[in-house]
Amino acid sequence: MNDSLDSSDTIHHVTVVGDEGRLDRALARHLPDISRSQIKQWILEGHVQTAAGEAMRSPSVKVSAGQVFTVRAAAPAPVTITPTVMPLDIIATDEAIIVINKPPGLVVHPAPGHHDDTLVNGLLAAHELADGPDQIRPGIVHRLDKDTSGLLVVAKTRAAHHNLTRQFRERQAGRVYLALTSAPLRPKVGVIDAPIGRHRTRRLRMAVRPQGGRPARTLYKVIAEVGGYSALVCRLATGRTHQIRVHLAHQGHPLIGDRTYSSDGRFSRQALHALALSFDHPITGERCHYEGSLADDLARFLRSVGFDVPTLVACALRDAPSLAALAL
Repeated sequence: MNDSLDSSDTIHHVTVVGDEGRLDRALARHLPDISRSQIKQWILEGHVQTAAGEAMRSPSVKVSAGQVFTVRAAAPAPVTITPTVMPLDIIATDEAIIVINKPPGLVVHPAPGHHDDTLVNGLLAAHELADGPDQIRPGIVHRLDKDTSGLLVVAKTRAAHHNLTRQFRERQAGRVYLALTSAPLRPKVGVIDAPIGRHRTRRLRMAVRPQGGRPARTLYKVIAEVGGYSALVCRLATGRTHQIRVHLAHQGHPLIGDRTYSSDGRFSRQALHALALSFDHPITGERCHYEGSLADDLARFLRSVGFDVPTLVACALRDAPSLAALAL
């Protein structure tokens, strides 16, 4: 390795099985409790070594079956997250999980510029969350953008975190979104199948990238049209950053209010809400299904442009299961 071994560091030995592609992805599959971004950082810092003692420096290098790597999980510097009392809409909680209806404007976990005003800070004021190698994201299994509202599940224990992370990685968890874009979106039912990667020049944005992007599939159905608006129910066959936002913008129908991927200013944020969430309970194995009410600002806007909100939500929940067939 590139520097001396600290007694608090953890050593992992990973043997590649089958054709696993890139080094960072292969290691992430074998070390599911560690985020891929952390693995990338370790590679760049020289903490991943071949059996011959060569330090790997490129996360994208291709690996082959049978290759053996030693990963030095460098002990992270201690991180203190301050519990912050805030009103939160908890849908359900038990000894393993918390299901929350996240409001718009709330960042999920601490990040530059957001240290004590995130969902994690709020949850820690009343709950124990799963600890792990990624100290700034205790319990976090999946995320929503700051200005996307709706349902999230958070893990209270390491075992629950590991189980739920696997379910999301293997697409066993289901997510249903309500989205609003401009009309007319055609076809009314379809699959947007377009790889997504980091934008080449605007690094805070994602983009459809046929060369070098990661596979991404969004399933959608137009459930109502009023005036110049189309309301959609969407399901994710993959889970890329900003996926629905990028895919709809790529189709020429960006989300209403999404100033990152359009200049639309008709709504104060992207009109996107995670309406329903399903997964197998990490302890009992029972299939769990949760639904959350629309955020107040989105419900008001939908009413103001002529939608019947209760009917719209009922149609979204009714039609969402039929989209699963499009993923086949």
